Amino acid sequence: MQSILDGTTPVISSMNKELEEYHAHLRNMQKHLRLVKDGY
Repeated sequence: MQSILDGTTPVISSMNKELEEYHAHLRNMQKHLRLVKDGY
């Protein structure tokens, strides 16, 4: 059981990393869209 968990941990952590980058990207997009909407 432990070896299975050890095998999946890097996958899970890399998925979390990708999700964090994706969320940061979405926040930047929202910020940009808000600026465009306000005419900057």
